[in-house]
Amino acid sequence: MADTIKGDLKRLNLNMLYSLDAILNSRTLTEAGQRVLLTQAAMSIALRKLRGQLHDDIVQYHAGEHRFTPLADALRPQVRQFLWEAHRLFNLSVSFDPATEERSIRIAAPEYLETMFVSKLVRSLRVIAPRVTVHLVRWAAAAPGSVFERAGADLMVVPAPLIDDRMESAYLFDDQIACIAWTDNGVVGDALSSRTYLDHPHAIVEDGDVGAYVSDRRHATLLARRRIVASAGGLSALPLLLIETDLVATTSMWLAQHFASLLPVRVLGSPFGQDDISIHAQWQKHRSGDPLIQWIIGELRRISMILPHRGKNGGSAIGINTIYGKDKR
Repeated sequence: MADTIKGDLKRLNLNMLYSLDAILNSRTLTEAGQRVLLTQAAMSIALRKLRGQLHDDIVQYHAGEHRFTPLADALRPQVRQFLWEAHRLFNLSVSFDPATEERSIRIAAPEYLETMFVSKLVRSLRVIAPRVTVHLVRWAAAAPGSVFERAGADLMVVPAPLIDDRMESAYLFDDQIACIAWTDNGVVGDALSSRTYLDHPHAIVEDGDVGAYVSDRRHATLLARRRIVASAGGLSALPLLLIETDLVATTSMWLAQHFASLLPVRVLGSPFGQDDISIHAQWQKHRSGDPLIQWIIGELRRISMILPHRGKNGGSAIGINTIYGKDKR
């Protein structure tokens, strides 16, 4: 059987591999066809050919459900990596000219980094690399490294505790943890100790709470002991839960400053001190030679270096006045 498969694989062309990749990463043949701009009928023909050449069903569809074979599950990451390698081979370049080259990059990051940092990169690229398109892809805290296979990400920006050891990594800058409350919250003072932090009721973001980004055991314990009475579906709703209430929220220092500049909330001294959370860029090892990847990493570092506030380890933490060009002094 192995010899037969090996012989038949010689007849697979690149277009069939694109069809196979689409099938392996889709729930239906219609969805797979949309990925490669083929009709469902054409995808059915492609699936039939692939089944014959691989001597495997690959996937079974029944009553709206789909089930991949073990061979399909094993092929999925390898086919995706092969296609990335083929794309890199046929688009090989040893340099990158931001002013003239037309390229595309897909970046994955937690929502707060997407809001406060990657968005600044987009604005910068519109000036110095106008022909580079940036696509922000959905990020999952439970399996951050999956964005490379699942969403075709080229680069991932993550806090250190979520680094995927299988990927290449580069330090970018530091962030810190901060607390915020409604401006007229008379119950909360200007700063919170560990005891008063636990005494107050808290609001959190349901998916993307800052607790996922903390590696210090003491801080993780403190966050785990919060008395949570409200949760938001996204970051934009978090400060709204605080207004006209006695609630406290814990978030990134960047976001705390951002919220305080726009809404009636204030930044509090927190029991987390000045401990930094380092932020890193990650990419697949086989993409290390791509000049666009390296140029984007360099641009991320450049942006972080011109931001005024720095963490104790020398990495920069962003200030809202810098991002929006405001001076509130």
